Amino acid sequence: MFSLTEINALKQYLGTITNTVWFVVDIPNPASPTGYDTQKVNLQAIQGFQNFIDLLDTPIAYGAVGDTLVVNAAQNGLEFVAASGGSNLGDSDLSSTDAIRQFTLNGTTNASRLVFKDVSGATIMQINGDKSVFIPTGNLTVGDTTTGATNGADKVRVVAGTSSHGIHVETTKPKGIGIITEFEPTSANGKGIRVQSGSTVNVVKTGVQIDVSGGGTNIALEIENGDIKLPSGNLGFTGSAFYTYFVIENGIITSAT
Repeated sequence: MFSLTEINALKQYLGTITNTVWFVVDIPNPASPTGYDTQKVNLQAIQGFQNFIDLLDTPIAYGAVGDTLVVNAAQNGLEFVAASGGSNLGDSDLSSTDAIRQFTLNGTTNASRLVFKDVSGATIMQINGDKSVFIPTGNLTVGDTTTGATNGADKVRVVAGTSSHGIHVETTKPKGIGIITEFEPTSANGKGIRVQSGSTVNVVKTGVQIDVSGGGTNIALEIENGDIKLPSGNLGFTGSAFYTYFVIENGIITSAT
């Protein structure tokens, strides 16, 4: 134990040097081979004070075995912190004491990145300085605890729950397109968009609802290429002649004579 005179002399000496200053303390630990654990703090590397003489003479409070000695800049002193309350997410879970915590990238392009990787080094997710988010593989789920449907079929899965819309897309760009679905099947068949509802309930179900109005010309549905296929497997009929016999399925002419 230092006397007050010795402490003051040490403080005066440390206040005159500019090299790294370490505060070293031995914490009793019966489990240690030496009977104690040695902790040290680089005083000049801690934000909140300039040198040793700015600190209180003794720690604010003494901790238990295994605690770490840290600087409490708010109270201008030292304190012991339990090992379980560490400040490294790699060591333990963290809890924020402030309403907002932020991580600032060093640029505004995709060269500035916050990257999350798995244990093998593969990228899980990447947040870029140009406000883009990159997920190379895997699934994105909103409103559900399941990542993907059966066999991981969903790359993006949205369960709306009580929300009015599962996905809402808006665009004001001239000649803009709200959603583009591009698919190039390499096997027997493929579908760009599928609407399905198989539950049995006594309500009116609408698979697709289109509301286009207010324009000089309002086109609800434009088919550039392709046919219309009905539940029977028949396609919409195309012809140019005088017909007296028609086969109509679900409001669509499938053949005519």
